[in-house]
Amino acid sequence: MEELRYTVKQAARELQVSPRTVRRWIDSGRLTGQKVVRGNLGIEWRISADSVRRVSADSRGHSSTATVRGQPTDMTAELLEEVRSLREEGAAYREHLERMTMEIAALREHVQRLLPPAQTEHRSWWRRLWGKGERP
Repeated sequence: MEELRYTVKQAARELQVSPRTVRRWIDSGRLTGQKVVRGNLGIEWRISADSVRRVSADSRGHSSTATVRGQPTDMTAELLEEVRSLREEGAAYREHLERMTMEIAALREHVQRLLPPAQTEHRSWWRRLWGKGERP
């Protein structure tokens, strides 16, 4: 029978993860453990020392969720490359948007030069209705 040596907090400290992560690993089967009744204190998990050593060795070999001694993992490197790519794409879209904005402004000026000037004289509705005050 395996030695049930670690509490959730002890296993978390040993594996350098949060207690919540240890509980998730127990649920997923990555760690093996057993619920132990502690009188009036309730029920707590006791985790197998073998499974803690196995997970610890696995995480030293490779880690998919954290960096090992400051070195980015493969997934981290991929994510960094994706972020860099998206930033470049965003910069290209901003440049394109600025060019289109300048082109629209130039077209608006051109259209305004082609249109006849608008009449600035304003006649009241009364004069328009009855034709009063028409100028020759």
